[in-house]
Amino acid sequence: MKCVRYCAAPLLLMLIMHAPSSYADSGWLAAAPLQGLSVSNKGRYTIEMEVEKNISGCSNPRLFYIDFEAIGAEQAYQLLLRSMLAERAVQLYVTGRCALKGVAEVSAVRLPAKP
Repeated sequence: MKCVRYCAAPLLLMLIMHAPSSYADSGWLAAAPLQGLSVSNKGRYTIEMEVEKNISGCSNPRLFYIDFEAIGAEQAYQLLLRSMLAERAVQLYVTGRCALKGVAEVSAVRLPAKP
């Protein structure tokens, strides 16, 4: 019985330290062309693009989303739509938050200068 009391604390600490986080890294992704852009009935814009490295750590490395209610969401959607039509690469800022079955949340979009 003593081991249960004294062994449980280190075991619990190990589990907490190695538990997967729902947050991953945040930052700008490398510029890439869009492969898809959609508007869902769940209140989100969904972005599909192939990036060299998705730092978000989310399980789906090709899909991203922006909530309709997010500040600047409509402007981000307009920029994404125009860049897709013009076949220009864009950069996404991932927040590190994974939701929607492993899809990374985006909080900003930018259009890099042409080389």
